[in-house]
This record gives sequence, structure tokens and C-alpha cells, in this order.
Amino acid sequence: MSVVDIPIIDTDSHVTEPPDLWTSRLPARYQDDAPRVAWDDETSEHRWVIGDEVASPVGVFATAGWKEYLPSYPPSLAEADAGAFGMALAGATYDAILRHYYAGVEIASSNNVTAAPPSVR
Repeated sequence: MSVVDIPIIDTDSHVTEPPDLWTSRLPARYQDDAPRVAWDDETSEHRWVIGDEVASPVGVFATAGWKEYLPSYPPSLAEADAGAFGMALAGATYDAILRHYYAGVEIASSNNVTAAPPSVR
């Protein structure tokens, strides 16, 4: 089997965190500076806002499942793919989620997997 025959599963596919990650968890004294998501009428997209600073578009970090490749990205969180998080909230198990995104994948116990030599890792 050559390297091109090995399926690669990208576990860092930029599924974004929930928009209330910081605002719903930080103590009140930090809320004014907490990262939050706000709609930017000028650019017609959701953007991260930290304190008074408007930062990057949220969609740039939510490209998993998006219909086009970068530099395209979802302009709003509603258009971003909820991905595994959405499936998990709906009650799907990890193996159902993996099989949904990776048809034909074999799920095996890590007890049966031999680690690659350090030079390959």
C-alpha cells in the first residue's frame, strides 16, 4: 500500500466553537472584553468581536462541510455546517458520526493498532 492509498482523516477541519462559548461561561466582570460574535452589516458576515475590536470573520474558521474551498467561507453561522457537533446534539453516537462523514471506514479498537515508529509520526 502506498501513501496515496491511505485515507487521511483531517481532525482539524475548522468546525467552529459555539458563538456563546465565552459570553455564557466567563464571570460578569470579564464580559465587556469577552470574545463574542456579532453581525457586520458592512461586510454581511458574522465576525468575532473582542472588547471593542472587530476581528476575523467567524466563517473563516467554520469551513468544514462548506460547499466551496477557501478563500470562500460561510458568511453566517447559520450557513456553517453544524457537523459532528450538530449530530451529537441530535443523539448520534461517535461511530454513527464517523460512518456518516467517512463512508466505508473501519472502526477498530486502539488496542489492536500498532504505533508507527517515531520517524513516521
